[in-house]
Amino acid sequence: MLYVKSESGEFTPINYGNTFAKCPKCGTMHQIDLADILECTGGDVEEASAFCEKCSAKHMPMFENADKLQSIADRFGVHLREVQRIVKSGLDRDLSLEACLVGARLALSMESGKEELFSLDDIAAVLGCSREEATAELEKQGIQGAQISTLPGFEWLLGQM
Repeated sequence: MLYVKSESGEFTPINYGNTFAKCPKCGTMHQIDLADILECTGGDVEEASAFCEKCSAKHMPMFENADKLQSIADRFGVHLREVQRIVKSGLDRDLSLEACLVGARLALSMESGKEELFSLDDIAAVLGCSREEATAELEKQGIQGAQISTLPGFEWLLGQM
């Protein structure tokens, strides 16, 4: 059995019913499963933290879309934690996951100097509006999207692949 020593010198056994964490976002004390936390942190007790249920729900889309975050990390050659940090920051500010992903791509593009193309859907997600409204806003700002076309016959080649 494992114990925690209090400031008064008393030893308290650690069990499933008496292990708590303070939410790093809102400060709420909440019950945790210590084994799960240690598994997630690789056993690092000092780095361990756990969001409360309410704050976890806010960050859940990030974990449900881990493949998208990994794709961004791979594209820019950074560690997944860097992308998670950027996305988490946006989610903490009540931005949508889509806006956070675009923000991560933009931030990493600016930092690395790598070009990044953004679609009309990306822009609409960031602005929180429809494609039509995003187009109108871009036109109002004097920005025109790129028109991409293929050479005649190229469509046939794509159909052969």
